Amino acid sequence: MREILTLTMPLDPRLARLGGLAARHFLRHNGMAAGAARRRALQIEVACRRLLGGRSGPGRQGSAVRLRMVAHGATLEVVGRGTGRRPASLLRIPSAARPKTRTGS
Repeated sequence: MREILTLTMPLDPRLARLGGLAARHFLRHNGMAAGAARRRALQIEVACRRLLGGRSGPGRQGSAVRLRMVAHGATLEVVGRGTGRRPASLLRIPSAARPKTRTGS
């Protein structure tokens, strides 16, 4: 089963945290342990800040950044894309590298 979450944000670096929070929720929902999801979401937040920050203005194409979070097969992937730009993979985690959620007894 393939699961996709898409988040579109205007070019405002203050929204980078929103990208990180969405990524954290997505990773947790797909079985990643809380600590690992928090660390990976911080990576996404930093990448979002780069995509969203300091690039608005008259010479800038587009007005939004799209984060696409995909769970397909045994892989989780987060792809960032500014309007009119090529997609950039911000995070790709194969199943062997994914920490499993701990189960309580």
